[in-house]
Amino acid sequence: MKTWALTILLFTPGCFALWTNICKNGFNTENECCKLDTVDAEGVAVADAGMQTHEYQLNFDKGSHNQALYDCVMQGLFDKTHIYQLLTLESRREHLCVMKWIEHTQTTFGPFWLGLRADTQDGTRNLFEWEHPLEPIAPFEGNITAFRPRLLATQAGEMTYEAWNPTSPRGAGDCVYTAVGQANAYNGLWYDVSCAASYVSVCEKYPLPPDPES
Repeated sequence: MKTWALTILLFTPGCFALWTNICKNGFNTENECCKLDTVDAEGVAVADAGMQTHEYQLNFDKGSHNQALYDCVMQGLFDKTHIYQLLTLESRREHLCVMKWIEHTQTTFGPFWLGLRADTQDGTRNLFEWEHPLEPIAPFEGNITAFRPRLLATQAGEMTYEAWNPTSPRGAGDCVYTAVGQANAYNGLWYDVSCAASYVSVCEKYPLPPDPES
């Protein structure tokens, strides 16, 4: 009981918008802008393409990259059914749809953090990877559907899509931000920056995969 009370004191919710499934409710019609999951001949999802069952949430509180990630992850403290993370764009389509949705609802938003990270101290300056990517799909005892559908990718964390502005990455820092707004010449493009900078953010959550042995 003491641990529970302490945790609540340490995590004070900030100024968050409502969670939105962009595929279902982000635009006028369902799947108007969406990266659909891969399905088999019977219409059963066999690969999570990174968007259709995912939900997104704007966080209007500014903070460092670590603080933004903490704010997102801590929302799942008592939710055992979802994984929470900073916005992770696993495809060109997801990038397009999320940026259009933000512009549709906010007109302008940002700069805001993405879930990309490098590590200069570890010798990977300018070599960015997603911090919390979907895992590559893999069979379980010969049955591919025994796993929660996963992204079809090569290596976990590997960027299969990039949207850098023309001058980035440029060694400016180990974290990445973007911004949305039609007046912005680099609308939706990515910049590298110090992780200590203070920006708003976008959280993402998706269903937790069940234990394949259950």
